[in-house]
Amino acid sequence: MKFGLDEADVARVVSLAKECGLVTVLRVGGQICAGTISYCVGSEYLAHMIGHDPRYDAYWVGTLCYYTTICESISRGAKKFHMGGGRHEYKTRLLGVRRDMDRIDIYRSSGHLFLHFDEVLKTGLRVLTRKTKVWLLEREKSLVTRS
Repeated sequence: MKFGLDEADVARVVSLAKECGLVTVLRVGGQICAGTISYCVGSEYLAHMIGHDPRYDAYWVGTLCYYTTICESISRGAKKFHMGGGRHEYKTRLLGVRRDMDRIDIYRSSGHLFLHFDEVLKTGLRVLTRKTKVWLLEREKSLVTRS
């Protein structure tokens, strides 16, 4: 399998996996057919990679491996499991809840918030614009799937 990683990327993934990773592998007849790499940060796990052999598509081995990874994370005390970005059906099947995060602004106090109220309004407008676009895209998608 290829993930579009160069040697430096692979070294970084291996290093992180050794330090704080959870690597889950699913085998069939001794052969690896699916796997995930996740990282533990505090009491939360973050999915980094998921892959499976397409010869096993009919058996959903990728989803099964991901499910096993989430279960293992919970047994290790995970309070949250971050599935990463993207709107993929398997995340919905695994009861994932989408959290859109475009930007975070942190103000030291309420006073700083009010001093930068113009930026707060701009951020609010950007959020509203993005949510409207997402709603329109989802509405369009649901209309297409109905026809």
